[in-house]
Amino acid sequence: MTMIGVRAAARQACGIAALAGLLLFGRAAHANPSLTFAGGAERNLVIDLVFWGNITASERTDVLEYVSLLCSHLNDTTGRGLLGSPAYGADGASLPEESALHFYGISGCVAGSWLNDPNPLTSDIVYQGPAAPVENTFLGVVRQARGGSFGPAHRFFSDDIVADRLSSAPTHLAMVITKGSNNYAIGGNLGSHPEIAAGFHEIDGNSPYGAAMLDDGYWGGESPYFPEIVSHEVIEALTDTTPFGGWTSSSGFLDLYTAEACDSCLSADFSPVPFHSSTGFNIGVISQMTLDPVFRGAYLNQAGNSCQTFEPLENAPMALTLEPNRAGKYLDLFYVNSGGGISELKWTTSNSLAWGPFDWGQPSNNAVFVAGRPTAVHGFGPFERRVFVRGTDDQLWMLSIPQGTALPTWQPLGGPIFGDPSAVFSDSTGQMNVFAIQTDDNIYTSVITSSTSPSPLTLVGHNGFAAGVAVGSLAAFTRDASTIDLFAGDQRADLMWTAYDPATVPLDHWGYDNSGFEASCPFVTRAAPGIASPAPDQLDYLLNLGDFLVHRVSTTPDPEIDIAVQPGTPGNWGTCTNSGCTPQCELISLSPLSVSGAVGSPALVSSAPGRLDAFVTDVTNTLFHLYRTSPTAQWQVESSASFPKRTDVFGSPVAISRAPGEIDVFYQTAKRDITHLNYGGGVSGWSVEANVLYGPTSASYTYSSGGSCATSCALISSTSVIGQCCTCNGVRRTYSRSAWSPGTYLCK
Repeated sequence: MTMIGVRAAARQACGIAALAGLLLFGRAAHANPSLTFAGGAERNLVIDLVFWGNITASERTDVLEYVSLLCSHLNDTTGRGLLGSPAYGADGASLPEESALHFYGISGCVAGSWLNDPNPLTSDIVYQGPAAPVENTFLGVVRQARGGSFGPAHRFFSDDIVADRLSSAPTHLAMVITKGSNNYAIGGNLGSHPEIAAGFHEIDGNSPYGAAMLDDGYWGGESPYFPEIVSHEVIEALTDTTPFGGWTSSSGFLDLYTAEACDSCLSADFSPVPFHSSTGFNIGVISQMTLDPVFRGAYLNQAGNSCQTFEPLENAPMALTLEPNRAGKYLDLFYVNSGGGISELKWTTSNSLAWGPFDWGQPSNNAVFVAGRPTAVHGFGPFERRVFVRGTDDQLWMLSIPQGTALPTWQPLGGPIFGDPSAVFSDSTGQMNVFAIQTDDNIYTSVITSSTSPSPLTLVGHNGFAAGVAVGSLAAFTRDASTIDLFAGDQRADLMWTAYDPATVPLDHWGYDNSGFEASCPFVTRAAPGIASPAPDQLDYLLNLGDFLVHRVSTTPDPEIDIAVQPGTPGNWGTCTNSGCTPQCELISLSPLSVSGAVGSPALVSSAPGRLDAFVTDVTNTLFHLYRTSPTAQWQVESSASFPKRTDVFGSPVAISRAPGEIDVFYQTAKRDITHLNYGGGVSGWSVEANVLYGPTSASYTYSSGGSCATSCALISSTSVIGQCCTCNGVRRTYSRSAWSPGTYLCK
């Protein structure tokens, strides 16, 4: 049997240490050393294929279908269930998960193009020949494919020509798939021996490449291990594009053994739900990867088993938007339903029951499903709203729900895109902007107005910063009528930020908000920040570091000044030195607040001038409310005596403040039910509206409140109480007049 992904470890360690660390059967059943980030690069990737050897048409189909399926698994952020992930069952027993890749802040991959190397394998490297293919063997093949020597590149699953050659772009991974060769001999220098491998990845200048064996001479045809080999190398190319510069771990004698994401989990996983290609071959196999042991919890005890294919869903696939045309009172919650479409719930007034749900269908009926977290915007009139999602075809889709009786429509806006889009409405221009990361790892935007069709996706400039560096954690925010703030995680795991007025300032002013203070406020961007504006011309965000939150604040009113930063300087975001951080940049330790590590993106709102309210899910699936009453106050956590203790939370929540002193918080449970928490709105304390979707274990709404909600199943009153809140046998309802008496009201 062969070893997988054993690249030139001698570059980092002596050959003996490398061999000692790479045992044949891996190390899946204990806590692996944590992966740490070496500064770059990590990338989203387009997977291109070069077939070399006597590969049949059906075998080529198996590889193409597997790569497409693998990327679908790596990209999904809905928890619906793809490669090996159990979908939500009617009994609610299956738990929402996503790829463990997302723990490291990377969005995923998309299928690119393919071509054949028309040349046969040379006689020296064929199975049982005198030599083995080495890195330079495959480098030569890739350079010829990228130089046009092998002819045009074809679209996956067809012979359609997409280019006259394979792309050499930095976000294109060219994988050579071989059949009939000896095992590879990869690396080896400083007196060490090359490593015998079935797959590897490397980089040629700034263009990644690699190879994987379709067969092993022992099998004589497709090896049942080829999907694991391919997924192993793709995952490591995503997390460590420049070898040993991205996510790696060190162990062994003097930490001389350096491993990439999958190396410590060799031969660890065969997906529990088999998938078969159209030819009948089992492609339901994916390599496990090290999921940082600090990500612990009751559901996945990572400290006991670090090798994982999935992690618990980090961000619930929901979006919340405010209907400003109804006195700031209407709330619309959009979520990904179990059928892969978008559904909507509406709340018309504070403490009202949900209205709906309304099923708005899939992007393309039974052909394209929702594959990511939605983003939603109001702005063109009462009741009109837009929802933007990434589809399973990797395109950006827009759902338009118009006013009046016209039917909602779905429309593709372009792509492919990586990760989830983010959209905002600008009052100053009367337009919507939706932002997305395309396959060159640049950010693009489409502009939507009430009278024109959406514009084509247009590049957001980078103003001297390196192009093609965004990998995920995309978040857009409007702090006032004219300013859009845009955040994204980059290939260095830094958080990029820009602020601009879309009416006057071109989209080309970027800054790295955390450059210059990493020594004292170190962080690696893994999830989008929670963003709020507690005062005019002020922007605050919280970034999840697991056991800490980074809180940053900008108080510069002029966006032109905000964006006038240079690489390596923190601009107007305050500074941190080796002696500590200024009040504008603080590191919030969660342990003293009894929060056991944060999951996903914090939900951050401002419910009063100068006040910030943050809602965080921890790794025990518990919801916490952190708050700060003024810019000079300390962060506190609301006690369970006043804040409802919720321990059934899966993924981060969403929250909004629709009026001073009011907060609405929503989260999903493991059974894809939705719970709504409301504060204020004429009721003292917090109210809880649970099981909104009548989940598998709930027969009706349940409600608890710290305020005055009558607890009588029947009420005699001389004045009308129709529609007022009541509970009967612990179930929240509203009063309606009985059929037999105008003064008797029933809670139903």
